Amino acid sequence: MKSGRNIFVFDFNKCVACNACELACKFENKLDPDVNWRSVQSGNGSNHPDLPLHHLSLACNHCETAVCLINCPANAYSRDEKTGSVLIHEEKCIGCKYCIWICPYNAPKFNNKIGVIQKCTHCIHKSESAGEYRPACVVACPTGALDFENRTGVSAIENDPQYFADFGLNPGIQIIPIREKSYIPEEIKQSLRSKIPTPDIRISSSSVSLRKDWSLAVFSFLSTVLFTFFVADLFDVLLLNKTIFLLGICLAALASLQHLGKKQRALRSLLNIKNSWLSREVFSFGGFAVFSLIFSYSEFYFSGLLALTFGLGLLVSMDMVYQVIPHSKRRFNSAHTILTGVFLSAFLLELNVIWILLGVLKLVLYIGDRYRSWGRQSWVEKVFSSARVDLMLTIPLILWWISPPNLEMWILLCLIAGEAIDRSEFYNNLNVK
Repeated sequence: MKSGRNIFVFDFNKCVACNACELACKFENKLDPDVNWRSVQSGNGSNHPDLPLHHLSLACNHCETAVCLINCPANAYSRDEKTGSVLIHEEKCIGCKYCIWICPYNAPKFNNKIGVIQKCTHCIHKSESAGEYRPACVVACPTGALDFENRTGVSAIENDPQYFADFGLNPGIQIIPIREKSYIPEEIKQSLRSKIPTPDIRISSSSVSLRKDWSLAVFSFLSTVLFTFFVADLFDVLLLNKTIFLLGICLAALASLQHLGKKQRALRSLLNIKNSWLSREVFSFGGFAVFSLIFSYSEFYFSGLLALTFGLGLLVSMDMVYQVIPHSKRRFNSAHTILTGVFLSAFLLELNVIWILLGVLKLVLYIGDRYRSWGRQSWVEKVFSSARVDLMLTIPLILWWISPPNLEMWILLCLIAGEAIDRSEFYNNLNVK
């Protein structure tokens, strides 16, 4: 086999969406009927009835900067040195689905039957008997729209971003753009911004959502609340009930496990602390759990300081897990756990200037975000958004005005309930640009 980098070449002008590439991939790799490593997607950028649909056949692009490989907490990915192909090792995968989130091309696929990730391999197994080879999808393409090349070096592949965005990952695919169609009537050309219509194909992605990822929402919210009450206990503001705190730690740990396809391999999530924020999140939660429980049962102050350090690391890690998603532009959000954790802790510690300033910041971020998305929200989402603002502002002001017994407790409950709504909405809106 030649040394270099294997890449796909796709010609927009030749694809007729016959799906032969999809079927060939299925047969070659013995995939289940509901699993597609390669898919054909169609679009008409101008939405004009007299213009043709354009089609894009897409699988894993084996990117030079492979975010799946870099961020996998279990080190289940590797790169073939001869071809540059990015490979997933199913025997190492824990089925956390993190690679699905961070891949902008929806290349990794979760196999529900076996609980692990699978994806395109460039049919690299064919090289063992054939030496130089072409993947099954390329061989099956009847129009020559899909091709395969070996290129020396790892220089950037230039693609027009209006046809294919690389998100700074240098994906291993060369796109041949659409040629001008001479048969398009001149009056239609003049009605378009460009005489060369672009496909504007939206690459479907397995977005994060509360419905699918409820266990992670529970874990991150519960961890933030546990950190808040631990800080209050550490600085003698309140006395934690040891049994309830231990139960909370156990519930958070169990919630995090529910997201794994291979729960028995959970400890593998610690193998990539050097690169993966998900590994750091797991490590930080473990440290926080151990040292906070030691402090709770022994009151050994140094263990409390260690728990505080790990807890802060946990909040930062939980936020950074979502910050590295290259196709998400939601960089700063009112639901960020570090912001919520410090805000609630400052309230309990009666650091009034800090919690009021952070509360105002959270409200401004939240209201601004909901203002931009209000038109596409359902009436149920609008009710919850309104409730979140009321729990953060209106109801606490009313409580402060009437001053009932245990005022601080009632306000705290309102704030926590509001944060629960905000964190839930975070998962439903994470992929909104």
